[in-house]
Order: sequence, then structure tokens, then C-alpha cells
Amino acid sequence: MGEFPLNDDWSYTHNVKALALDNQITFDDWGAMTLIAHTLWGAFFCKLFGFSFTALRISNLIISWIGLLATFFFFREGGLGKKLAFWTTLLIALNPLYLVLSFSYMTDVPFMCFVILSALFFLKYIHGKPNYHLILATIFSIIATLIRQPGILVPLAFFFIYILKNRTSLNTVFQSVIPLFSTASVLLLFTTWRKSNYGLSNSFGTTDHLIENIFNGKITQNLSEQAHGIFIYWGIFLLPLLLILFIYFWKKEDWKTRLSVLVITLLCAFPFLEKWDYPLHGNIIFNLGMGPHILAEYPEFYLPYFSKTGWNNLKLIGFIAGVNILLCLWLRFSQTLFFLVKKEQEKVNWAAAFSLTTAGIYFFFLMTNDYFFDRYYLMPLPFLVLIIFPKKLNNTFTFSKWMTLPAVITFFAIAFFSIAATKDNLAWNRTRWKATEFAINELNIPIQNFNGGFEFNGWNRRGVPLPTNWENQNWWQNAEEQFTLSSQPLCGYETIKIFPNSKILPPQKDPIYILKKSKIATPEIIRCDAETLTFDSTSFQSNLENYAFGNIETQTSERKHSGNYSILTNEKAPFGFTIKLKNVIPCERIWFRVWRFPTKSTAAIVGAASDPTVFYQLGKNKILQTEKNGWSQITTEFIVPENFQDNTLTFYIFNPTKNKAWFDDLEITRLKMDN
Repeated sequence: MGEFPLNDDWSYTHNVKALALDNQITFDDWGAMTLIAHTLWGAFFCKLFGFSFTALRISNLIISWIGLLATFFFFREGGLGKKLAFWTTLLIALNPLYLVLSFSYMTDVPFMCFVILSALFFLKYIHGKPNYHLILATIFSIIATLIRQPGILVPLAFFFIYILKNRTSLNTVFQSVIPLFSTASVLLLFTTWRKSNYGLSNSFGTTDHLIENIFNGKITQNLSEQAHGIFIYWGIFLLPLLLILFIYFWKKEDWKTRLSVLVITLLCAFPFLEKWDYPLHGNIIFNLGMGPHILAEYPEFYLPYFSKTGWNNLKLIGFIAGVNILLCLWLRFSQTLFFLVKKEQEKVNWAAAFSLTTAGIYFFFLMTNDYFFDRYYLMPLPFLVLIIFPKKLNNTFTFSKWMTLPAVITFFAIAFFSIAATKDNLAWNRTRWKATEFAINELNIPIQNFNGGFEFNGWNRRGVPLPTNWENQNWWQNAEEQFTLSSQPLCGYETIKIFPNSKILPPQKDPIYILKKSKIATPEIIRCDAETLTFDSTSFQSNLENYAFGNIETQTSERKHSGNYSILTNEKAPFGFTIKLKNVIPCERIWFRVWRFPTKSTAAIVGAASDPTVFYQLGKNKILQTEKNGWSQITTEFIVPENFQDNTLTFYIFNPTKNKAWFDDLEITRLKMDN
């Protein structure tokens, strides 16, 4: 219960509110998906029970329950025994992403529900059930696609599998293509109608953009840098099942098979080892809980409550499990291909083949994306289950209690985390909105002067900029926003009131602060393009006369992002773009943006005080955008500590490695603090 939005659902709720209260169709510009079916479902509940965020969450909980029933019957149709299908469905229900998203009005769970409903009836039709199953499957695939565009991938998978299973004939082709044609036609008609009447949002997903990413190198980059994170998540989510499979495999196979599989597993894992330190994709799972919790400090999506050793051990478990999923996918593909080549279609496990095709196409879709969020990895889990489970395990293999103990322990660990973290998330949001209501109603703070965090700003202002660049950090840059919510005291703010809150994971207090800005920030932008030298030819000239950058010896025309020059750094010339900022005071905020070549370089921006022994750790260098020519723009930020005693700070590019790194078009935004 609670009248507050969660995550992105403030945007979808704008659409519902307009339809339920004003009988008007509208599309908020934030969403990238079709969304219309999701809007109609939510508006139906609001028409019945009155508009509220609670009513919308209840609508999603009902969809969630329908999705679980569909998942259970999908597993049964796929060959799992009743008992195994029940426990596997329960594992999906208690998946942290599934559970917390069910208690929101996000699209992920409804989308998954209709995808599984569609897949269930497609699978029934593949298994020879009557024609009405094909009609139902097509209807559900259309609904899924009218929630999110990737719903069209299920009839695409059916198209391939149905032709492979049956002899090629006009009737077979017609039956296989009708669902795909119908779904694609509805999607095209909807997109055309929305574009002509309401316009498409800037982030609206289109086929043209996906095709562009296939040929511009994006898909290769994603396979190299992002794929391992997806498999780590899948490995952790399906760990109880994978432990059962491991025991089954170890008991049934001879030592030669065990050894060969071990070698293949290690070979599959090797390409991803160099990505070990890459952060996992976030959005829902962060800290030792779930969210996101985006207030003024905009926390990173990582797990600070784990020790480094503990976090690496958890990643290692997920990594090993994920590689075993990859191995299962390869073995299932090889087995299916072998039977098809031998023209022994009757031996093919068509449920596994259909699941493999669906999961494979969806994974390919993920690899063409620009954005990676953990919640995107939820939908394929039921399909992965049917891929990795051999039929023999269902029919002939029995387990002792001791053999299933590791799986039971991990199952209850996942269940406890999901339930506790979901409870923490809802409790935190209730406290956060209690503080918001106090600020607006009791302190009489105008909405335009108050930053209540991502969801508050989106719901009240019809749009929120991503807090990536300084100009979008409204809570700092905007002089009108005098008050803000935070989960901790902030430099440059005074505490007005604290609202207590506690969490289960980890057991500790987790209060919400109402803060008032004590100083106003005035932006000063300094740019250097490595082109122009100062009058005495000792430094690079910036756009401001009183700022110059050192290390002109690094200037080169070998590569450039713009103009004729850039700077080249390596172990022989490790320093570049050195600048000294004067009159620096505590709580000042500084942003850096610079173009770097190559993208994978580890060269970074470093800060130091006048004391040669003092170095400051800047925020992590993040890639903002990447161009086809190999240049990428990186950004980082630095907040001057509250106990800062000096009045000058030096910043520079640092590359002590043998690998060359070029830099160009540096921009520093200094938010100078005024009393």
C-alpha cells in the first residue's frame, strides 16, 4: 500500500491517469516501448476502483499471478514433472526481480506474463494440439508486443521451429507465418498511428536502430563487454536448479565425459575472465537490497555491504553457474542440430528447441541494445529452464535428501533475499514519501523548489533528465531548488528534519533527510581542444583567458577527434591536460568530460592537492557515448571534501601504461560555491 510511484512507473502512470480520469490517450515521452496494452489494463482497474498507485500495483500483482500459472503450465507442457514444475515456478516467483517488480506498475512482469502465455499456446500447437491454440498464441503475442516491442520475438521463434518440425509445404509455411505476420502488422499499424497522432518518444525502440547497431560494431562490443554479466545473473537466479543438474551429471556420467565437459567449460569461460572487474548491470538490484533508490546523491548500482572478497566469491559462483548455462545451451543446440541433419525429427525435444530459439533471439536482441538493466534478464528464465533440463532427470532419476540439500539452501537464500529486500524497498519508499508530504504540506515548500528524487521529479514535472552531465544535476545547479531529499547528509546542505527508517538487509537504520542548500553554485565551463597554444607557447590555451593547460609536448596530429590535434599519452609521457584550479572551497562540485581513443583504454583523470603527498580519488570514469571511429567520451565528477584545507587543486590525464591513449576536446564544469 502507498501512494507513490516506483522506478519508471511514474511515466506509465501519467498515461493511465489521462485515460482513466479524462478519457484521453496520451504517451509520456519517457518510455521507449509501445505501452498501450499496459495502459489499458491499468486504466481498467482505475475505472473500477478509482485512480491510485496502489490500484495500479494490485493490477500488476494480478498479472504476476496469471504469469506464474502460465509458467507452471508452460513447464508441464515442456515435459517437467508436476513436482519439479511447481518448485521451479516458485523459484521464478521468488526471483528478486520478479517479486519486487510485481509490487510496482513497471512493464517487465506484464510483458513476461503475456510472452509466457503466448509461448505456452505456441508450444501446445507445436505438439499437435488443435488450431485454436495457434489463435490464442497469436493474440497473446500481440498483447505482449503492445506492451513492449520484443514480444514479436516469440512468433518469430515459432516461425522457425514449426517449419523445422514439419515438412515444408504451402500449408506449413502459411501456419508458421500467420502469427508473425499478424503481430508485425499490429505493431506497424500501432507505431504508424502513434507517430502520426502523438509522435514517438526520443527513446522509442525501432527496428532501424537495432539493424544499425548490428553493422556499426555495437553488437560486437556488447558481446565482448556485456554478455558475461547477463550469464552471471542467469547463473545466480537458476543456481538451485543448476546444483541439481550438477549432481545428476556427476552421478550418471563416466569420468571421460566429466573431464571433457570440464575442459569445454573452461574454454567457454576463458574469453570472459578479462572482464572480471567490469561492474554488473544495475537498476533493480543494488547495495544489499533492491530499488532503485535515486535521491540527490544518486548512488551507484553496486554492493558496498559485501567485502571485496565476499562480492568476488558471489560473482565467481554466478560466473561458474553462468558458464554452465552456456554449456547447456551449446549441448542442446548440438543435439537438436544432429537430429535435424539426420532427419530424425521425432527424437528432437521440441519444447527445448523452441525455448532455445526464443532465448537465443532475445539474447541477440539484448546484444543490439544501447542500455543494459538487470530487469531485462528476467524474461528468458522459464525458457532457460526447459533448455537445461534433460528429460531423463524428470522420469528416472531420484535424489536423496543430502543430494538436494545444496539446492534447498540456495533456494531459501534467494527467497529470503527477495522477500526481505522487497519489504525494505516498499518501506523505504513509504518513508521517503512521508518526508515528501511533510516538506510540501507542513513546511510549505513549493514543488519547484524541492527535489524529491527521480520519481517525485518525474511525476510532478512530467520528465526528468538523466543525471549524467552537470547541466542535468538540477538539485545542485538550479538556484531555485533550495530543498532536497537525501539518504545521508550532503556537503553544502544543512539538515532540516530526519525521518527514521530501518531495513532488514543489512539490519540497520536507513533514514531519509530533508536538506536545505546552504550555498548557491554558479557554473564555470573550461574547454580545451589541444589546438591553440598560449602567447608564450608554454601551454594549451582554453576558452577562458585565465585558464591554461600544461603538457604541450603531448600534442600530436597522429589522431584527432576534432580540429587538427589531440594529445598522446603513454608511459613515456604519462601526464596530459594538466590544470590548476584556484580558490577552491569545500563542497564545490567539478565535472570532467573528455574524448578518449581507444575506448578500452584505462587512462583516467586524476586529482591532487598542492601537497605532493595528497591525491584525490575521482568518481569512476564512465563512457557517455562511443563513435564509430573508436573515440569515446568519458566523464567523471569530483566533490571537494568538506574538510578540504587547501585552496588549489590540480587535475590531469594520467596514463602510466605502455598502451597509447589519445585525448581531445576536454571540458571541465566547475560549480563554484558562493556564500
